[in-house]
Amino acid sequence: MTKTKIITTSILSLTVISLMFTGAMQAQATHEKTLTINPASAIWTAITGGNNISGLTTDTVRWGNPPTAGDPNSALEFNVNTGVVATNTPFALGDLTHENNPVTVPPTPSDATLDISMIITNGNSEGVLFTFVFGIDDTVNTAPCGPDQVSATPCDDIITFPNAISAQTVTIDGVEFNLALLGFGPTANNLLDKFVTEEGQDSTTTLWAELTSDEPPVIEAPADQTVECEETGGTSNVPLGDPVVSDFEDEVGELIVTDDRPVFFPVGISTIVEWTVQDLDGNTASDTQSVEVEDTTDPLIVVPADLVVIANTNGGWAGPIGNAQGADICDSSVDITNDAPAVFSLDNTDVEWCATDDFGNVACAIQKIFVEPLPVDIDIKPASDPNSINIKSNGVVPVAILGSDTIDVTLIDVTSLAFGPSSAVPAHDLTDADVYSSHLEDVPVIDGLVDLVSHYKQKQTGLISSSTEACITGTIDGGIPFEGCDAVNIK
Repeated sequence: MTKTKIITTSILSLTVISLMFTGAMQAQATHEKTLTINPASAIWTAITGGNNISGLTTDTVRWGNPPTAGDPNSALEFNVNTGVVATNTPFALGDLTHENNPVTVPPTPSDATLDISMIITNGNSEGVLFTFVFGIDDTVNTAPCGPDQVSATPCDDIITFPNAISAQTVTIDGVEFNLALLGFGPTANNLLDKFVTEEGQDSTTTLWAELTSDEPPVIEAPADQTVECEETGGTSNVPLGDPVVSDFEDEVGELIVTDDRPVFFPVGISTIVEWTVQDLDGNTASDTQSVEVEDTTDPLIVVPADLVVIANTNGGWAGPIGNAQGADICDSSVDITNDAPAVFSLDNTDVEWCATDDFGNVACAIQKIFVEPLPVDIDIKPASDPNSINIKSNGVVPVAILGSDTIDVTLIDVTSLAFGPSSAVPAHDLTDADVYSSHLEDVPVIDGLVDLVSHYKQKQTGLISSSTEACITGTIDGGIPFEGCDAVNIK
């Protein structure tokens, strides 16, 4: 029988292989590893089904009984290549020859097992054995043929590789690699997963492979962040920074990086952002970043205007002092407090207003309340003008507190009366009812209103030669402070 050997790709010499491997190395990314495979061998170790099996533990396995004695039976031969390769880059693993000769059936084989042994060198040398099972579709030679029929002669036989990824791995620089079968073809482009041979013919093809790794990419999330609250309840659109990513196989620009950041980061809690990187093979890795929004900014406060008021109650003045206004960038409202007393005593009192937000930040400001005594009209030395006082005299000086529509002198606490810089007390005991009644007069002008006239020893007043005014103080109507002043002429 005459046979034609069909070469689907040329049987490569070692020189051609070396050139091909060198080209692959030049095209590799900088993160790929350059390796040397040498030596390498391939043997067939098992065949399932069939009869008249021979060649196990060699590079050529044969099977089947030819119809005519002395004719060849069918066979698979594999010649493995050696040379320089790059990880994650297709290379020609070797040449597979299929001798498709007629054999009597049944039985026919369903698959054959190929062991590929190689020494891989990358600084250090490591021996590894890869095992693959090749499917054999040894068809009957009568039409109709299957969908993969190519030739006009019934029926073509088909070789496949059901297990494209080796179960065995090799570790290179700490990364595990599998040997992956890519397909059949003359070049690494447009590879086929089936090798079809016409009945009665021999054909040879190149089997392409790749040392590939499922090593996941690496990602380091940006540093944890603490940011200031910038709006009510939190902060929007926090700039998180960029993660650091890498992958053994893919370039950084080929990696897909995502994160699950919210639009709004609430204040007072730690928001965890998960960053994920995915390589071209679908391997992923994740890392997390913590974002803390804090409120350390004091609120704003505007206090009411300062007040000047007139005493109106026992001890001073009581009344509304207004309301402070507060605002905060982070909180919708603030707590406003003040330390105002129930009654403001005479002269100046500082009221401290404070606004406190939800996180304890405080802003304070001062409002001043100045309380003046209730003004009363007085007449020192009634009916005298000028009001001359001889401070060397042992005499007394009369002082009239004038009644009016608003001042009822009978409500004055006579024990509270004090006159002059030294706060002289009345010379007469006004707590005595008879004495007191004798000091209620209508002076200096008869107006129908009762005035209270009290007397003070001139030497006890504390007036001096330069004094031009003297004042009397006391309380009225249950303790309201009052004051009245009149001009004096000191002798």
